[in-house]
Amino acid sequence: MFDLYLMHIIGNGINYYKANRTLFDPLFPHVAEAMRTRMFNTLQNETVAFDSSFQARTAGKLPLITIQSSEQFYDQQGLGQNGGAELAHIFTSQEAVINVYTESMETTRLLQTVIQASVLLFTQILIKGGFQNILYIGANPLIPEIGLRGENLATYGRQLRYSGLHLLEIPLKIEQLDDIGASTKLEVINVQGSSDSV
Repeated sequence: MFDLYLMHIIGNGINYYKANRTLFDPLFPHVAEAMRTRMFNTLQNETVAFDSSFQARTAGKLPLITIQSSEQFYDQQGLGQNGGAELAHIFTSQEAVINVYTESMETTRLLQTVIQASVLLFTQILIKGGFQNILYIGANPLIPEIGLRGENLATYGRQLRYSGLHLLEIPLKIEQLDDIGASTKLEVINVQGSSDSV
C-alpha cells in the first residue's frame, strides 16, 4: 500500500505546486528568478504520467513517474505472543522506489524537488494510514537512462527511495471460525499464465 499512497501524494503534490506561483517559489529560494519562472512554466505545461511499476511495459510520453514497492523482512517477529490482547499485530517495513524519467536534466531536478516536497507536505496522511515513520533513504545519480533512449532522444532518470514502518493490526475475535475447517466454501484462485488452480 505504501506505493499507492505515494502515487496519490505525488499526484496531489504536483497539482498543489502548479496551482499557484506563491506555493511553488519557496521550493527554490536560491534559484534565479528567470530559472524559477522557466521551471514553473515546465510544471504548468507538462502532463506527468504515472505508473505503479515499469516492468515489461512500454514507455508513454515523458515525463513519467513510476513507483516500485518492496518489503524488508524481520527475522524475529513472533506472531503468537499477544498475551491475551484483543488485537494481534505485525510490523512491516515497506520500501518504495520512485523512478523519474524526463527529457531534460532540469525537469528531472524539478520533479525530484516537487516529489520530496509533496511527501513532506502530506506526511500526516501516511501517519493516519498506519505508518509509524517515514524515512527518505536517498537518490541515485542523475544520469541518462539508456534503457529508455530512442533515436536522437535523450532521456534522464533518477530514483528516489523511501521506506515506511507500517503497523498492521487485526481483531483477534474470530466470528464462527473457532474450527479452522468451519468454512465449507472453497475459493478457486487462478494464477495468470498457469493452467493450475490453487
